[in-house]
Amino acid sequence: MKPESPPVAASLEALLGRRRYLLNIFWSWLGSGTLVVVGLLLPPFLIRQLGSARYGMWALALSFVEYFWLIDLGFRPATVKYAAEYRALNRTAELNQLLSTALSYSAMCGTVVFALLWFNAERIAAYFNIGAPEFAVLIRLVAVSWAFGLVFNVFSAALEGFQRFDLTNAISILATLVRSVAVVIVVWLGYGLWGMGVVLAAVQGASYLAFLGFALRIYPEMRLSPRQVTWSMVRRLAGYARQVVSGVVAARLLQAGMPSLIAYSLPVQHVTYYTVSQRMLEYVADVIGRIGWVTSPRASAWMAHGDRQRILRLSEYGNLYCLTLWLLPAAFLMVFSENVCRLWVNAEFAAQARMLLPLLIASYTFWMGQFISASILMGIGRYETYSLSLLAEAVLILASCLILFPRMGLAGGVAAFSGWVALNRCVNLSRIFCREFQLSWRRFMGKIYPRPLALAGASVLALQLWKQVLPGESWPELFALWTLHCLLYGAAAAVLVLRPDHRALLLEKAASWRRRLTVRPSGGD
Repeated sequence: MKPESPPVAASLEALLGRRRYLLNIFWSWLGSGTLVVVGLLLPPFLIRQLGSARYGMWALALSFVEYFWLIDLGFRPATVKYAAEYRALNRTAELNQLLSTALSYSAMCGTVVFALLWFNAERIAAYFNIGAPEFAVLIRLVAVSWAFGLVFNVFSAALEGFQRFDLTNAISILATLVRSVAVVIVVWLGYGLWGMGVVLAAVQGASYLAFLGFALRIYPEMRLSPRQVTWSMVRRLAGYARQVVSGVVAARLLQAGMPSLIAYSLPVQHVTYYTVSQRMLEYVADVIGRIGWVTSPRASAWMAHGDRQRILRLSEYGNLYCLTLWLLPAAFLMVFSENVCRLWVNAEFAAQARMLLPLLIASYTFWMGQFISASILMGIGRYETYSLSLLAEAVLILASCLILFPRMGLAGGVAAFSGWVALNRCVNLSRIFCREFQLSWRRFMGKIYPRPLALAGASVLALQLWKQVLPGESWPELFALWTLHCLLYGAAAAVLVLRPDHRALLLEKAASWRRRLTVRPSGGD
């Protein structure tokens, strides 16, 4: 049997790589969609059953313990990066050293988290002036879950480095669904917070074991031992982690700092206006962000082989497609945000969101057009400059809001937030990327923004006209308008935005699906 010629083998490898990439994106979107659905449906039930105070304890316990993930110091993305690189180069010995070293560090971190929270649960409850005894129990149960999570996080990171997002997302989806159903059952039966904590610890423990099992299945050569821990690997992990830790700290600062500043400067209901408005957009951004998760280890593998041109092509069409996807809901919300918010929450919230959402949408639009650039920089180990800029951005945002909230209200502070985000996550990030790959900044940006923005502008004008005929005052009307918008926007994007080879592939797939639906097996006479 003749061996495949190099061009045929390369074409086959590219085809399989593309299929794996698209499959990873699909599973990532499925995981994100599951979180969105659970996030919309579960909290109202729990608030009604537990009451606002006890639900607040649950949210506080989760958010408080989650801050201990800062102790990771960027070692997880470092594990993803080097797992992808060593796997691509078939460097088994170094991969085992990587996993052993990362596991040892994570075990020490998990021990610290467990000890601090287990033995100080009552002190934490007293600090927050919470006298309910089940809160301390909940802190301990969540501490157990998070401590073991820090340890087994190594195996989920390895699976992502191996580009098996189908497995990691399948485990996460199943765990989310089982945990949600079990929480509903235990709350319905009256077991309250401690029952929810037991469910959390048990389901998360099962998911951690699943990560380990699949990692061993995908990488049977895995050998974990303290002897495999080396200082050279610690330095290598720390060197990469140094690039991302500033960004991690920045995200935590904004996540906690913005609500705190709003509550300090304005009436407390403004916290709701801001957080719920941003959450609406975060749900959409998270779906697109999953593409970045898939892209980062892919870029690591390509960079290990020195294939810079494939990385550059991915950066251009990846950013272009992320921006185009984002503008689909963004254009609709620019016209119908008040209608959506009034039906989803109430008229009071809708009146406030009408001012905030356009500001937030504008900043997210600039950001989504460079999302893949950030993922590639992380994947190739050139993220440090951008990570530091994220920390500077967070400090500037909080300082600006501290000044503007008392003088210009919530909208003034959010305008400053949007301005700094657009300036850093679009202009600065794109310049860092172009400097790294020696590209023309204007040419690079010209390949990404003009066509999607023109398409979105035309869509907003069309939606404004449709609003005169169908005002969107009910969910059926909004659904009809959204369906029409998706069909027309999608058709226009396929013609104006998709690359010719991708459009041909899409048409080929559509034809294949149509044949499968129309062809029927012939029966006997």
